[in-house]
Amino acid sequence: MNSFNYRKLLPELPDGKGILGREKFFNSVVFVPFVEIDGEWNLLFQQRSSTIRQPDEVSFPGGGFSSKKDRSCMDTAIRETIEELGIPRESIVIEGRLDSLVAPMGAIIEIFVGRITDSDINSFNINKDEVAKIFAVPFRWFLENDCETYKLSLEIKPYMMDSSGEKETVFPAKELGLPERYAGPWKGIFHEIHLYRTEHGVIWGLTAQIVRELVRIAKK
Repeated sequence: MNSFNYRKLLPELPDGKGILGREKFFNSVVFVPFVEIDGEWNLLFQQRSSTIRQPDEVSFPGGGFSSKKDRSCMDTAIRETIEELGIPRESIVIEGRLDSLVAPMGAIIEIFVGRITDSDINSFNINKDEVAKIFAVPFRWFLENDCETYKLSLEIKPYMMDSSGEKETVFPAKELGLPERYAGPWKGIFHEIHLYRTEHGVIWGLTAQIVRELVRIAKK
């Protein structure tokens, strides 16, 4: 039996720039579009249709990465923006990106930043099946107005409820001889929720978190 060779392990280690367990998460992409209107830079938002997942919420264009359709996450950002906003490819200019965002609900979001060269947003042929409306907010407004921040407590449960309302154990803590506290719900982490109250409605969640990060960078 060959013994383990520690030295052979070292060259195989990753460079530390990836995300361990990425394949277990839903991998999605967001495009943060700036548009210049009357000489002022705005962020362009969309309100999601009432018939899709997370209905009526405000978001940026984006969606899930598809290895069948996209060669890269940037391709996903462009494809989703075209599909949702109904604008031509040549109107989309991607010029940077933010760090990957790992959401507590099980998603990894790759965030691209750029601009849309067509300032007449009322002429966009938006996909009504996915987008109810679009609107622009001057970025200056976010620089001048702080977001509201709330803290939520995320709880971990070693069981889930079946269709009849009965508990179904998914993690056998007692059987494994683990401390009693793990047989019932235990506290996870505190999660901050950010939001902005705008004249177009509340911008919150991951969208607000992205805006807040852009504001932080802009104020450096």
